[in-house]
Amino acid sequence: MRIVIISNNYPPRIIGGAVVVASAYAEKFQSLGNEVVVFAADGTGYIPTLEIHKEFYNNVWVWRVGINEAIASMEMYA
Repeated sequence: MRIVIISNNYPPRIIGGAVVVASAYAEKFQSLGNEVVVFAADGTGYIPTLEIHKEFYNNVWVWRVGINEAIASMEMYA
């Protein structure tokens, strides 16, 4: 089965709350033989805004999208 998990963040950069749940589910589904992909935002500054990085973390493919400047520009209009 193919499974996509979307999370506001994903370890190891940020750990807590829903991020822990998303990580636990992703790793468990992967260990059961499913194909798991995680899409996560990255507001830590490691990834430039709207740039996408793909990495392999704990046997799960994680696609991270930089959102730093995007968040700042949205706050400006709030």
